[in-house]
Amino acid sequence: MTTRPLACSALALCLLAGSLPTSAQSLPPAGTTVVKPAVSDAVLNNPGIGFTTFQRFNGDSLNPGTAWTEGMPIEYQSPKTLRDPGYPATTIAYFRIYWRFLEPKQGQYDWSLIDKALATAHSRHQTLMLRVAPHGTRDTEDVPAWYRQQAGETLRADRPNVAAEATGRTLAARLYHATDDDGMKEMLAFNIARDTMHQEQWLAVLEELGPSHLPVPNSFPQSMENKDFNYSFLITSTDGIGNQADQPWTTGTAPDGRGQLNVKIAAPLGHEPNLGFGRPDTFGQKEQSEGTAAGIVHRVKDAVSTITK
Repeated sequence: MTTRPLACSALALCLLAGSLPTSAQSLPPAGTTVVKPAVSDAVLNNPGIGFTTFQRFNGDSLNPGTAWTEGMPIEYQSPKTLRDPGYPATTIAYFRIYWRFLEPKQGQYDWSLIDKALATAHSRHQTLMLRVAPHGTRDTEDVPAWYRQQAGETLRADRPNVAAEATGRTLAARLYHATDDDGMKEMLAFNIARDTMHQEQWLAVLEELGPSHLPVPNSFPQSMENKDFNYSFLITSTDGIGNQADQPWTTGTAPDGRGQLNVKIAAPLGHEPNLGFGRPDTFGQKEQSEGTAAGIVHRVKDAVSTITK
């Protein structure tokens, strides 16, 4: 009976000894740096993510009211501190600059705008995120004057429709050369052709405009357009050609002298889609999951055909 207290005491000593750190356990391995972050409720400045300043750097005052300097040359301030009570400090400074300020003359770039912005962002402990915007909505935010003149464009104020189609065709032409996908090229060739027709359409109405620079941009070969549509006025209503026959923009020689204007009723150009079977767990119509949805498609087509006759 006297052995139980002794056994309990021995067990307690063993447990106590196991819980005490040894000299080897209390010290980290050689060369190890132990860091214990302090507890903080402050907003953390994560490198490259999180809040950004917009058209401003850390320490700058906010834009007054609803005014912005977006796209214009950067307005630099000289703050006494990088902390601003209006918003937390950030690691990113986001700016937009319009194209006209970076390339005021063709081939002559003003890199000082970006150089100074990079240096200022570095001094404010920020990374510069820069977007070069082609243009804005005001005349002071337009594309460079040399580009508008090069495109044969003195049409800014009184011929906005032609200008809009010229811009769209320019973008589509750039995208055409930026992709290697045959399907994308086919689609863009159609879009480019349609923008050709739209330019011709408005210029036929605006007889005072000369055609020497058409279509804009004239650097994209018309031989690469979809020739079935580049001089066709498409009717998208269900009323047929109606009063669009024999109009200046649907008949006769196009203003550029290279094609004959005509009118067509728009029709589907692609193949009938095959959507395949639906998954049962999506709980669509049973015809979809059973593969009999084609019958529904044909019934819908028949109904539409009956309505449009």
